Order: sequence, then C-alpha cells, then structure tokens
Amino acid sequence: LIGYTYGSQFINTRTKTKLDSVTFKTDEHRGIQHTIAINASPKLSYFTITPFFNYTEKWYDKQIERSIDRNTNAPVTNDIKVIKAVRYYDLGVSAATKLYGIFQPGVLGIKGIRHQISPSLTYTYQPDFSRPRYGYYGTYRDTLGVEQKYNFYERESFGGAPAGERQAVGLNIGNVFEMKMEGNDSSGQEKKFTLLNLNAGLSYNFAADSLKFSEIGLDYRTSIGEMLSIGGRSSFNLYKFEVDPNDPRRAGRVNKFLFKEQGRLAQLTSFGVSIGT
Repeated sequence: LIGYTYGSQFINTRTKTKLDSVTFKTDEHRGIQHTIAINASPKLSYFTITPFFNYTEKWYDKQIERSIDRNTNAPVTNDIKVIKAVRYYDLGVSAATKLYGIFQPGVLGIKGIRHQISPSLTYTYQPDFSRPRYGYYGTYRDTLGVEQKYNFYERESFGGAPAGERQAVGLNIGNVFEMKMEGNDSSGQEKKFTLLNLNAGLSYNFAADSLKFSEIGLDYRTSIGEMLSIGGRSSFNLYKFEVDPNDPRRAGRVNKFLFKEQGRLAQLTSFGVSIGT
C-alpha cells in the first residue's frame, strides 16, 4: 500500500503601526506553502515497515538582509523584494509492531483488562539547509567581529528552511488500557471502556555536535464515563540548564546529563492539561 497527501496554504498579513499622530508604518507578509507526504506500509510478519518522504515548498515575495549600523552599532534588518522558493525535505523509515496482554480479575463485574503496547522505531534524515549552497541563510559580522548566521525568511508567514543536519533515531511507545465489564441490563451485553491512552517518545540525533538526545515527550488521554475527557502533555529534558558565569543574561542547556550532575533523570520543561465534555 502506497499513500500520499498534498496540502496547500496561503497566508497574507498586513500590520499597521502608529508611529506618531500622523505617521503609520505598514508591514506586509504573504506566502504560499505546499506540502507533500509519501509513504508505504508493507507488512513483514508481525512488523509493519513504513518508508516515508516529506517535501515542503514555500513561495515568498521578499526576504530580509541583516547588517550592523556603524553609527549605532545595532543590528539593522531590511526587507528585500525578491521572488523566491524555499524547498526542503526529510526521509526515513519506521518499523512498528503491537503486543497484547490480558488480565482477568473476575471481581466487581470486570471480565478483563487489556494492555496494548505499540512500540515503533523511526530513522529520519534531513540535510543541513543552512549551508551556503542552498541559499536560505546569510551571515554578517557583529560589533565584535563575530560572524552571525541568520535566516533570510525568518519573518515570513511560514518561516524558512530548518538549520542543522538531522540523522535521528526515535523511539515511541504507545500504550492503550481497555476494560471489559459484564452487562447489567436485560440484554446482558458486555461493555468496553478505554481507561487510558499513554504515549512516550524520545529521539537521538547522531549528526548533532552536542545535546544529541531530544526531550522526552509524554502525552495521555482518559475519560470519566461518557461525560468528561481529560488529556495532557509533558516534556522532560535530560540535560542540565546553566547560566553563563561571565554573562548572566546568557543561559541554556549544556552537554551535561542531569543524572550525572544532580542525580535525577530529567527536568520538567512544559506541562499542559485539557478537560472537555
């Protein structure tokens, strides 16, 4: 089975800013984005092997040019009128299977609890589109003479091409817990409930210079009866967060594992929950 999807989107934004009582500044950005995804799903015994290819193309009518104002030593960004297309892609293959376990407690009308585990392993390759040969990034030298790289299309509607080569292996484990109850009406029909959907994912980028592990993503969804659904997502980082001792304004993750430095596996970096009915 080979499948493909195509999507297209057009965005036009116009922002008018009042500078003083009589002067206004108008900022316009527009773009068209095309996406194509192709995949196949051959099945080999208990495994499903899925090669995939994703292609994105964006059309813009302007890009930015960045330099240093020698009078104020401040970065200056100017819009340049051009007709350009930004193209990038990624490709890879994934392997997935399913495992089942059944527990039959036989109490409180519970006939059985089923646990379905869906592990998948994915390899993804994406070139470094910030290289000069692609023409999507530029450079300028700051006041200290350090070369700074910037994205020509970072201010546009759909952004630019991603930077950095990616050769990543990702592991995702999906869990579904279901319960079957005895029927309590005259028909005696059994009832099935989904107790919990729980998914966890992590990837490792072989091409990165440091911080090769991604954040651990964890999401869940459950229902209370047929009236209330609860869902959420959390992210956990494996690396230590440090402030630059020479410049307190600069801080970020460093290539030191929290487990080795502080004795804990990961640090919560985001958490969200949603409740609906």
